Amino acid sequence: MLEKNGKSIRLTADMLMEDACRLARLHEWGEEGFRVPLGQLIAYFREKYGADKKMNLRFQNAIRALLVNRLFIRDNFESHPEILRVPLHRPLFIVGLSRTGSTLLHRAIARDLSCRVLLYWEALHPFIGRNVGLNHEEKSKKLAELKIKEMYLRMPDYFHIHEIKATAPEECNVLMRHTFCSMSFASEWHLPRYAQWLVNQDTTGSYRYYRKLLQLLLWHKPGNFPVLKCPSHLLNLDAILNVFPDANFVWLHRDPISAIPSYLNLLSVFWGNGLSKSFVDFICHYSIRSLEMGMRVEKKIGPGQFLNVGYNELVNDPIAVILSIYNYFKYSLAPGVETDLRKWLKENPRHKHGVHTYGLEKFGLTHADIKNRFSRYYDEYGHFL
Repeated sequence: MLEKNGKSIRLTADMLMEDACRLARLHEWGEEGFRVPLGQLIAYFREKYGADKKMNLRFQNAIRALLVNRLFIRDNFESHPEILRVPLHRPLFIVGLSRTGSTLLHRAIARDLSCRVLLYWEALHPFIGRNVGLNHEEKSKKLAELKIKEMYLRMPDYFHIHEIKATAPEECNVLMRHTFCSMSFASEWHLPRYAQWLVNQDTTGSYRYYRKLLQLLLWHKPGNFPVLKCPSHLLNLDAILNVFPDANFVWLHRDPISAIPSYLNLLSVFWGNGLSKSFVDFICHYSIRSLEMGMRVEKKIGPGQFLNVGYNELVNDPIAVILSIYNYFKYSLAPGVETDLRKWLKENPRHKHGVHTYGLEKFGLTHADIKNRFSRYYDEYGHFL
C-alpha cells in the first residue's frame, strides 16, 4: 500500500477495517473472531508478495470487499433479528476430496427447486441491500459476472476444468471467505503457508458464522433443505457436526491416482507455474488428513448420516445416485425433477468444455507412491474406487 509521497505503508487488518467502515458507512462488527484468521492471511500475503504493487492492490480490494460485506451482514442481523431464528434442518453436505464429481452431483441435485443451493452471486454478496428488491440482486449478479470474466481472462484454461456462472450453484469456499478461513485464499493467492496454518485450526467458530450466513440466505429465499458442497468440508467434519448436529453427508470417492493429479493440475492453472515438491507433499498430506477425518467421523456417528458413493457410479448413472440419496436420507423429490434432470444431463454432458488432461509424473508422483501414501484409504474404501 502506498502513501501519496510514494512510501510504503504496512498493510494491517485495522487499516482495511477502517476503510470498510468508511465505505459502508457502518461501524458495528459484532463478533470479531475473524480478526485472528484475517491477521494470519494478511501476514502470509505480506511474506509472499512484499511491496508488489499490483498484487497488493488486488488483495486489498478483495479483502476490503469482504469486510464491507460483513458490515452489511451485521446490519441485516440487527435490522431483522428474525433471521437468526430461521430453521435450518437436516442440511445435506456433499463431501470428498477435490475433483471427485461434487460439482456434477451438486448441480444435478439443484434441478430439484424445492431444495436450497448456494448460488455464486449469493456467495459473493450474502446480504440483503437496504433497498430490498431487484436492484441489489441484479447488481450482485452483474458484479459476479465481471469477476468471472476477469478470472477467465487471467486463467483461460480454468474454464475447461471448472465452469463458473453467476447464477449457477457454487461451493461454500466462496461463502467461507467471509470468515477468512477458506482454502480458496491459498488457491487464489498462492499462499501455501496460509494453507498449512489453516489445516491446524479449530474452525467451529467459522462454521457458526457460516450457519448464520445460510440462515440469512434462507430467510431471503427459503428452501426445504440446503444442499452444500466444498472439498474442505471433509477435513472439518467435527466442526460441522458441532454446528449442524443433524447434518447428512454424501461422501464421494475417487481413486487418488486420478483425483490428486487432477487437483494439482487445477492449482497449477491458478498459479501459472510449476508446484514445488514440498507443496505437492503438503497436498497429499492434507488429502490424507481429510480422508482420515472422514473415516473417523463416519465410524463415530454411524451410517445413518453418511452415504458413500463412488465416482464411477456417479458419472455412469447420476440419476440413480440422486434417487438413492433422497431415498436413503428420506428427502422428498419435487414432482417432474427426474424428467428435467434427464434433459439437463443431455445438455451438459461430461467433457462439454474439453477433456482435462493430467498425469502423476508431471508432479513428481508415481502410482506406487500414491498407493503407499493412501494405503489405509484403499484398504477401507477401495470397493468404492
